[in-house]
Amino acid sequence: MRIAHTITRFLHAGAEENTAITCNGQLAAGHEVHLIAGPGSSEAAFRRLLDDGVQVHICPHLVRNPHIFHDMLALRAMRKLLQKIQPDMLHSHTSKAGFISRMVANKAGVRHVVHTDHQLPFINAGRVKSAIFIALERMAAGKTDAFIHVSRAMQDACINSGIGADKPHHVIASGMDVRAFQGEVRQEWVRLIETSVLPATITRPQFVIYVGSFEARKRQAALLPLFAEIAEKHKQAVLLLVGEGPEKERVEALAETLGLAGRVLFLGFRQDVAALLKIAHVGILTSEREGLARVLMQYALAGLPIIATHNPGAETIVKHGENGYLIPVDELSPLVGYLDRLLGDEALRAALAEASRRLDLSEWSSKRMVERIGQVYDAVMAG
Repeated sequence: MRIAHTITRFLHAGAEENTAITCNGQLAAGHEVHLIAGPGSSEAAFRRLLDDGVQVHICPHLVRNPHIFHDMLALRAMRKLLQKIQPDMLHSHTSKAGFISRMVANKAGVRHVVHTDHQLPFINAGRVKSAIFIALERMAAGKTDAFIHVSRAMQDACINSGIGADKPHHVIASGMDVRAFQGEVRQEWVRLIETSVLPATITRPQFVIYVGSFEARKRQAALLPLFAEIAEKHKQAVLLLVGEGPEKERVEALAETLGLAGRVLFLGFRQDVAALLKIAHVGILTSEREGLARVLMQYALAGLPIIATHNPGAETIVKHGENGYLIPVDELSPLVGYLDRLLGDEALRAALAEASRRLDLSEWSSKRMVERIGQVYDAVMAG
């Protein structure tokens, strides 16, 4: 089968990792696999995440933010690319690429179309924006044969909003190498981070980790004043921020302004996230808008207590009061109380960590995800 995947930007983030695992798994199964992405993509991400046999195409003018001029040109460019590739199956990812590619698929001669929701653009977007996004998603749904969602809550949100209510919907967990995030703490990692970057006053560090790209919806900037309260009370607390993105410089400047130098470490993009999680004490996520974030599964696999905003599907992983705490999307301040409690109570932290380790996350394996996506393709092509 010749398969074309489309994504707005290919970066080092969850949706891209999910897409790359799908592409690589399909390539290994003997399919011809193409990936179409916008010019805002990262060459380093292509090299690191994709196997050599995946054929990459850049779609000019496919930009993330709405822009009538670029969007019209992107429709034309996407149509030409799909006509050139002539895929048996189009599998679209992310909102902008999903809309652009599905709207031209039929005119480009593509017969079968599947779309994966990694996050829903109309969630927590405000009344006017939500209405616009829902209308656009309904238009694209008419040109979609089947939907894949990373959580049941996201599936329900789509159906309840009238998006593809008459089409097949499937919930498939976002796959990863689950074994990489399990196992014991490696002492060399503890020594490395303690001796290399921490102030001398930090002798028994309590690491709070946030893995996520630096973009406005992730809200690292809103987190820092809250962590400043924690840092004042818990003198050994250290916030590890892992990731890159356009907001990073602003957040770094804010950390300096708040006097958090040495208490907040900016670790950049890392390929050793699994190792970093194994030395952390608490995992947090403060996103304003999110699908079922892959990092929540990674926190749980590493055996961490978790504090996260209650985006659709988060309750699948974070069982409030059992292995962590869910806080309202529009009110981050409860994070301070929960984090204070976890850092001050080792027994509580251990109990919640054990509850995370007991979760059955076998559905999140890469192999299982690729197999189930293949089953969706088969059902679509069988009519």
